[in-house]
Amino acid sequence: MKIEKDKILHFIVGLVIGAAGSLLHWSAGIILSFGAGIGKEVWDKQTGKGTPEWQDAAFTAAGGVVGAGLVCAILNF
Repeated sequence: MKIEKDKILHFIVGLVIGAAGSLLHWSAGIILSFGAGIGKEVWDKQTGKGTPEWQDAAFTAAGGVVGAGLVCAILNF
């Protein structure tokens, strides 16, 4: 199974957002990444500047969960 480059980029962005947000609180990282993923797809739909896909939002959110989990595991939150 080949994952599209776009999905990988969404995952990486979610990972960064999740990791950064979890420095405040683990749930903040997850909530921010979910919000970013959904917000980006709403933006794509409203502006027509991108192709809105629920899978993009899912990859962003998944990256956020992984990012928050890694930070919490490393810092023993």
